[in-house]
Parts: sequence; structure tokens; C-alpha cells
Amino acid sequence: MTQKVSWRHKAEHGHKFLKFRYILLIIAIIIVALWIKRFTDSSKYFKKGSELYSQQKIAVAIENLEKASHLNPWSARTFNSLAIAYGRQKLYTKSYAAAKKATELKPNYESALVIFGESCFHLARNEEKRKNYWEARKFYRECVLACKKALAFTYSPDAIYYLGTAYSSLGGYDEGIIFFTGRMPGNRNAQEQVNLLMEAKRNFLAGTGPNQIVDADTEGPLPSGAEIAVIGHPILKFSDTETKNFQNGVFYSDLDSDKQPELILIYKMPGNDNKVPCYVSVFMWNVNKWDLRWHTKISDYDVGYFTVEDINGDTKPEILIEGIYDAKSGALVNIYACDGLFIRAIQQLGPTWGTTLYDVDGDGAKEIIILDRKKDEYNSIIYKWNTTKYVKVDE
Repeated sequence: MTQKVSWRHKAEHGHKFLKFRYILLIIAIIIVALWIKRFTDSSKYFKKGSELYSQQKIAVAIENLEKASHLNPWSARTFNSLAIAYGRQKLYTKSYAAAKKATELKPNYESALVIFGESCFHLARNEEKRKNYWEARKFYRECVLACKKALAFTYSPDAIYYLGTAYSSLGGYDEGIIFFTGRMPGNRNAQEQVNLLMEAKRNFLAGTGPNQIVDADTEGPLPSGAEIAVIGHPILKFSDTETKNFQNGVFYSDLDSDKQPELILIYKMPGNDNKVPCYVSVFMWNVNKWDLRWHTKISDYDVGYFTVEDINGDTKPEILIEGIYDAKSGALVNIYACDGLFIRAIQQLGPTWGTTLYDVDGDGAKEIIILDRKKDEYNSIIYKWNTTKYVKVDE
């Protein structure tokens, strides 16, 4: 009798288990069916939106594409089409967000990269009209990155135009010239941008303002006869044959954390007795021109490596410049930072025959690596930030 009850209990338990499995299977089938319907509906809305867009019914097309994107938030194609439609309606903030989503889903999506760059460009223009120049520069930088990536896949005339204009607005004339001449030799649209960047650079060096935020007839910040300091990268100058190592000594950085960028210029002046006096000047924007805020001499014989960035990881940018003295003495590394209302020298390192910045230990603060020379031997010396100054790592 006990044996029969036991077997009956097992049979009932087995039936319950099978019944539970069937219930799970039915639930799974329902879920799959719902997902299939969701993707099918998304496809229908996408197709309808695309058709309406081709019929120039942009507003209704956007409604359908938005529904498609909500049903299928993993479709880069849908977000790309939505970004394009938003752009046609001049809804650049929405176009920016949709294009960014498309590039996140598909990083090498050429069309999405182009429309993302276009959205950034128009947003930058809008911020300029509001006199939010700091925000404008951030969008211009995003535009540059997107368009450069897009042009690695396709020679889009739109991407070329937005990239060239963004470089000009950022004052990055030389970087733009290098990119277009190196990546797209012979391309008519690229050559047109090179010519425009060269002209903008001529105007800048002549003293007619650093970028398109300044009108062409505005007095420039450089003194007469000054030349922007250069170092580091091959650069096509003002002819097809003349080249020179060039890194633009023009920086925009919020030194005093007031959310408005200062203009930092590193430049040379004509000198006597083989001297080339070099200076760094900081300007602040005042209604319609750059006013001098701070100025100091760096060297009588040229400058080497220079940068403006947050070197020590304190969230505030520093100015670092090598001042060269002569072949025997090498150079001294000068570091400047904004201290409240004042810009002051915080340290000088050297002598050095070469300087590198690198976050060796990964703590967010860059170490300064200088090349020391004793007789004919060179050795690297690493300096690390200790919250107040840079010290040798062996100290």
C-alpha cells in the first residue's frame, strides 16, 4: 500500500513539472511573438517614414521614424534617418542626439558621422549667436572629430566643408591644412578648404583676428611683426613647395574657470644679434575684441615644446613652454597657472634637451619627462606632481 502511494505521488509530481514546463514554453512563445510584432511594426513605421521623407512630408516622416526608434532602439539605420529628418527641420539638438545614438550603435557608420558633424556645426553656430563662445568651441571640436572619422570612409563634400569651417573657427588653420593635404591630395573640395584656411592664417598673422568670432576688420591681438611660435608637425605653408615643422602656438583655454576661454598666444618677435625674443600672452574677450590680460618673455633664442592643458590633474589648465637658450645650455621648462585673478610662474625645470608629458603611473596627473645631458650622454629624468610642485621621482 505504501509503495502505491509513493508511485502515485511521483506521477503527480511529474505531471505538475510537465505542466509548468508547458506554461513556461507558452510564455516564451508569447514573448517571442510580441518581440517579432514589435520589430515588424518598427520596420513598417521606418518604411512609412522613409517614404514620407522622400515625398518631402518631413514632419509626418519624423513622427513615424520616432515610433520606429521607440519600438526598436537598437537600429542605427533608424536613428540615422531620424537625425537627417531632424536636420531638415533645423532641429539640430534632436539631430545631434539621434546621430550620436546611431554612431554609438554603429561606430563606423559614415552617414551618421556626417550628420553628427553637421549637427555639431550648426549647434556651434547657434552658440556663437548667443555669444556662448566656450560652448561653441566644444561643438566645433566634436564636429572636427566626427568629420575626420567620416572622411576616413568617404569623401563627403559636406563633411569637408563642415570640417574646414570648424578648423577655421577654432583657429586650427595648420591642423586643417595638414589633414586636407595629407588625406585628400587632389580633391577639389579639400583644396578649396586648404585655400580658405591659408587665407584665414594670413589674416591672423597680419593681425586681423584669430577666428570667425572676430570680424575681419577687428584689430588683431598680435603686435606688429610678430610670428606665431611653431614646432612639431610638417606643415604646408603658403606655397606648394615650401614646408616647415609647425605646431600652432594658438590655444583657447579657460585658465580662470569662469566658463569663458582665454586666448593664449606663443609668438616670436624680430631680434638682433641672432636673437629671436619669444613671448607668451594671455588675452580675454571684451565685447568685440581681445584685451591683453598677462604677458611675459620666455626666451631670447626660440621656444621648443609647448602646450596648454591640465598637466597636474587639478582640473585647471597650465601653460608649459620650453625656453631655448643655446645648444650648450639646452632649454628650461617654464610652467604657468592662473591663481585667482593672476597668472604666475609656478615652477621652472631643466636644463632639458627634450620634454615629454605622460601619465606614467595612471593617477590622472601627467609626469614631466625631460632629457638631461652630461657630456655626450643623455638620460631621462621624471618629475611627478606632489600637490604643490613637480619633484624628481627619486626624491
